[in-house]
Amino acid sequence: MRLAAIASIIVAAVLLSCYELGIRATTGKEKKAFAVLTVLTAGLSIGLVLYPDTPGPNDLLGLMFGWLGELIAE
Repeated sequence: MRLAAIASIIVAAVLLSCYELGIRATTGKEKKAFAVLTVLTAGLSIGLVLYPDTPGPNDLLGLMFGWLGELIAE
């Protein structure tokens, strides 16, 4: 099941890249930036498939500002 999810993420990233870079006449900098962002996004998605219990950004914000919510609630 994980292999299918990883394969679908890779296929989606490749299809998105082919579509976006094919319809736009972009410069080299834009292509590099798009490629970097696409690879990072695919990597984070694959990491989430492999390690689903990884804490997310809401958990980090809860650790940072949880005391503030308790202070306001009083």
